[in-house]
Amino acid sequence: MKLISFIISIAALLGACASSPSLSQGVTGNLEPLKAPADSLTITIDALDLSEDMSKILSTKNDELLIFIYENKADGSLEAPLLQHTMVLDLNHKKKAFTWKKDSSLLGKELLFVMIEQDYETPVEQLDPIIRIQHKHIIAAFKKRDYQTLRTYLGTEDFLGYKRLSNFSFDEPVSFTITGVYKLDLYKYNITIGPG
Repeated sequence: MKLISFIISIAALLGACASSPSLSQGVTGNLEPLKAPADSLTITIDALDLSEDMSKILSTKNDELLIFIYENKADGSLEAPLLQHTMVLDLNHKKKAFTWKKDSSLLGKELLFVMIEQDYETPVEQLDPIIRIQHKHIIAAFKKRDYQTLRTYLGTEDFLGYKRLSNFSFDEPVSFTITGVYKLDLYKYNITIGPG
């Protein structure tokens, strides 16, 4: 099992070298509304309950979030992420927004939104290809709360959730919640993707 995990990690690392898009820009804090340019969408993450706020001793009291958006192909495969973005939310900054440039080729497609809490800051270049190659197994393990299998794929990083966005459109905002319990700590985030 360790050999398979090692081989997957090497293949994932090689795949990341071939295509690694840059992180998106434009993070804002709680008090500043972000106005997206006409050619962009605004993605807002509002932490109603942080995943790292339970433990008084071990917790960092902040969530280092990694967000990926992929096109979910008809055959179920994922290619390089359309968006990857990192942000830190904490007790003083529980809501942040950033922009994502519109791509008309995505209209009507199914997208996959993935959120990970980085405990040990595994490089994005390592996590992205693992998610692309193993997303079906990761999602199945997440649904079953099979933390041992999740650890096999993601190490110490926490898979917080995902959302399939069907028939994607720029016109109407899409809102959804990612919520759960991990290691006795409840987390809940409201996410909105829509016009600026």
